[in-house]
Amino acid sequence: MYVCENPRVLEAAADAAAPATLVCTSGNPTTVTLALLDALAAQDRVRLIYHGDFDWPGIGIAERVMRRTGALPWRFRSTDYEAAIAEARLRGTPLRELSGPNLDTPWDPALAAAMRRHALVVHEESVVAALLDDLMNR
Repeated sequence: MYVCENPRVLEAAADAAAPATLVCTSGNPTTVTLALLDALAAQDRVRLIYHGDFDWPGIGIAERVMRRTGALPWRFRSTDYEAAIAEARLRGTPLRELSGPNLDTPWDPALAAAMRRHALVVHEESVVAALLDDLMNR
């Protein structure tokens, strides 16, 4: 089961009639969203995979969700971050500079290192095409 941070991803999935199940946290998950994720994670046949923003607040949310639920990263590794930056540059899309306290990425330590090195934000909606591809072809 897919989990995203940004409602734009959920909207795109709904517009495309994606057959995959997607839960959206709409940023920092509320108590109700956490209860849903906990219930899903407790089921033997359900595996959660998570994607969020490549910025420090997004990393914090991802770490909390993954630690709490056992979710795995979904296109949320250093190679995905660097590919998203390359794609944004190819398209001429401006990227904001990272700000705030640096965090660790226990699921992929190379991600935090890449984010420190590039110091650029990649919002989830800018990689929605790749995420939608997964949702459509699961």
